[in-house]
Amino acid sequence: KVDAKRSDKSFPMKTPEIQAELGGAILEAYPHLSVDVHNPEITVMCEIRDKGAYVSAERIIGAGGMPVGSSGKALLLLSGGIDSPVAGYMMAKRGLIVDGIHFVSPPYTSERALMKVETLCEKLTSYCGDIRFYCVPFTEIQEALRDNCPEEFFTIIMRRLMVKIANIIAERNEYGALVTGESV
Repeated sequence: KVDAKRSDKSFPMKTPEIQAELGGAILEAYPHLSVDVHNPEITVMCEIRDKGAYVSAERIIGAGGMPVGSSGKALLLLSGGIDSPVAGYMMAKRGLIVDGIHFVSPPYTSERALMKVETLCEKLTSYCGDIRFYCVPFTEIQEALRDNCPEEFFTIIMRRLMVKIANIIAERNEYGALVTGESV
């Protein structure tokens, strides 16, 4: 049995035509198969989207959303809180490959804080697939800011520099977006 869906309604074939065409191609390639639409042994699923078609014979239960990797890739700024991994999860559901970046500033940040971020990253792999993790040493920059920046601007300038560094890494590695868990 072939089950087709069209989210791209401009596609020139209607859903029943896609099912018949794909079913015919399968039977031509595998003439020993027979069709039983009421009790199929295998259902081939075809989803027509604006930039391609997804064809599969197995449905894997997951978080839902688009296939990871179908919308490019993004670099997720992981802070150690809950908001950034949730943002990464939501972007993976929209089809992005999500990799992580975290800034460490020993002795101002602990080894335990890094381990927490690594654990969050590990948990995200259940939903996002493999995650490349960048750990950026930030102590010298943080100390230079502390010594040369008005205290009231310290946090915002520090975050701005983190985003600039993340953006450089993103450009060098062809990430199309940066993702944060910021609530503004």
